[in-house]
Amino acid sequence: MNTTRTFAIVTAVLALAIGTPLLVVAAQRTEPELIGERWYRGDGLGYNVTLTLADDGTYDARWSGCLGIYGRSKGMWVDQGFEIALAPEFEEGSMIGHLRSLRRLKIQNTEVLVPPEDIERVLKADATMKSRGWIPFEAFRRDSELSF
Repeated sequence: MNTTRTFAIVTAVLALAIGTPLLVVAAQRTEPELIGERWYRGDGLGYNVTLTLADDGTYDARWSGCLGIYGRSKGMWVDQGFEIALAPEFEEGSMIGHLRSLRRLKIQNTEVLVPPEDIERVLKADATMKSRGWIPFEAFRRDSELSF
């Protein structure tokens, strides 16, 4: 029996024994390309959200604009493969209820994170912006890949 299958069986047995919280822990993957990265989404004016995913499973998000910081959110994050689940422990201002999950997508060969409610808008915008090499502002991009 290979190691992956053994791990899956042990995880399933433990999940049945102690309940579903174990499944959340087992689902967390520490993707090196996500951890420690600062992600940005915004229009460069009044809507600018930065998100940092730390290697200890915590995140920090801030919404800022020309008048200062409009809101903050901190909590835990879990990588579920195609989706990042965010569980806030603290929220204030405009960040209250703002981010709960992000889908991992590839747009123009760039990995982006997009809230599920914005996926359709991002894909439509990408179809028109692709020729210019622009990525829609609704998508979180790595801070290191930005060019203003």
